[in-house]
Amino acid sequence: MESLDYKYRTLLIKKNMGCLRLCQLDRGELLREVGAIEALLDTLTEVNKCIESNSEHFQIEAIELAIASWGALRELACGSIGNRTAIRKFKDENDVDGIMWIAKYLMSYHKIPWSDMNDSEIRLVTAVIGVARNVTHKTPENCIQCHDCGISSLLIW
Repeated sequence: MESLDYKYRTLLIKKNMGCLRLCQLDRGELLREVGAIEALLDTLTEVNKCIESNSEHFQIEAIELAIASWGALRELACGSIGNRTAIRKFKDENDVDGIMWIAKYLMSYHKIPWSDMNDSEIRLVTAVIGVARNVTHKTPENCIQCHDCGISSLLIW
């Protein structure tokens, strides 16, 4: 994927889903219906491959796109049980669901002290924690799955 594509997609996400006001009520439901949640989680799957490949060229753009994607998911999960359910039911090509994606990101940063993270990594982790918080609100199935994936123990110290 081209660096320009990452920048464009980051801007697109921020302009259309970058704050709670853009993701609430009917608009949030519409975004889910047109595939925004699947697109965001697919984007995170793609970005994660780039980050794991340690491609220096795309690292900064990839992390910024991940932050924007997690931030949009946080906002979409905030006001809609349907959106929270859609995040849980998402499956990537390896059959990993949205809750496990949250757990996977949190686990990858769990052993790194805050003081050793750069600003982008801190923004990324806090966005993922925000998704974990919002995805469990009034959604018992998500709460149980988050707990079963180990998210509860990661956030208690």
